[in-house]
Amino acid sequence: MKVFCKRKELYEGAQTVGRIVSGRSTLPILSHILLQTVDGHLRLVATDFEVGMDVAVPASIAEEGSVTVPSRVVTEILGSLPDAEVSLSVDENNVMELTCLRSQYVIRGLPSQDFPKLPEVQGGRSVRVEQALLKGSIEESIFAVSSDETRALLTGALTTLGEGMIKMVATDTHRLAVSTMPAPGIAISGEDQGSEGVIIPARALRELARVLTDEPGPTLEIHVSRSQVLFRLDGFQLVSRLIDGQFPNFERVIPRECQKRLTINTQELLAALRRACSILPRESPNRVVFRTETEGLLDITTEAGELGRAHEQVEVTREGDPVEIAFNGRYVIDMLSITEASSVVMELTGSLNPGIVRPAPTGEEPEGRSYLYVLMPMAIQ
Repeated sequence: MKVFCKRKELYEGAQTVGRIVSGRSTLPILSHILLQTVDGHLRLVATDFEVGMDVAVPASIAEEGSVTVPSRVVTEILGSLPDAEVSLSVDENNVMELTCLRSQYVIRGLPSQDFPKLPEVQGGRSVRVEQALLKGSIEESIFAVSSDETRALLTGALTTLGEGMIKMVATDTHRLAVSTMPAPGIAISGEDQGSEGVIIPARALRELARVLTDEPGPTLEIHVSRSQVLFRLDGFQLVSRLIDGQFPNFERVIPRECQKRLTINTQELLAALRRACSILPRESPNRVVFRTETEGLLDITTEAGELGRAHEQVEVTREGDPVEIAFNGRYVIDMLSITEASSVVMELTGSLNPGIVRPAPTGEEPEGRSYLYVLMPMAIQ
């Protein structure tokens, strides 16, 4: 194989697929990326058997071929080279010579035929959707998934691709994020897989969100089968296994009524919480107490034992009785960090009942657009 690529494009491609590479696998081939010439491009592929990614990089191909090379080594080399043309030459012993201006590297690879093939997603449902819509849903929900691998069902987001809408749900049992986006241009064909929701691993969705754009652009193709999901753009595809099982009935934990409502400026609340939580030790439960003891003000307090305490006040508009409730402050910060709303509403009942945080309505929301974030309360000490 002999190809020529722009250093920047090759580096960005290697960086993108390299995030899929497992650093814990006992199989050496999984620490490699596949380089393969296909249709006038250099194809870069990585997989860990659960998630696979395929990126096409523009290339001038002098000789067809393929090889697998260590992901970390190649990416670090490309990242440190000057912006110039890169030459890749591979001999019959899977040894690759990488040349850029006066820099030359020899890298020993492995046979490309030993590299696992990405699974083919056949049958099921096919969807075309605007990139920005799906990216928005991912960002509004993915931070609430569980990191506990023993609770596999909660390590992904329940994703529903319906007629005219995208819905994503994520929970770790301490909090719940539900994002519903209107998608009037969504095009659906095929069988029913995905219409009732599939659980997509958080890792796959995070990597997908990195690639998607907020700007108008080509639509994203999604293909959902019984066990796999494929996302495809021009020159990019990501395939992931689906998490098998029944997602918890999240509807039953969403409060249906509230007795108290607080409307607060998003950035003021976010800044106050960040300051108040900064005094808490890393291993602490991040307990933050919210009280409305003074009319028009929300008191925010944190206790850090012998280290000290923090007290902040922000302006608030209150409806209903005075409030006293505790939440995990980091969880509230997570939601405030991703919302674009200028103000948020906290809907509360009692100190032992779940609370809801949602963007304050402006009257300009598209029909079918909704977002809510449910938080389980903490004991007030």
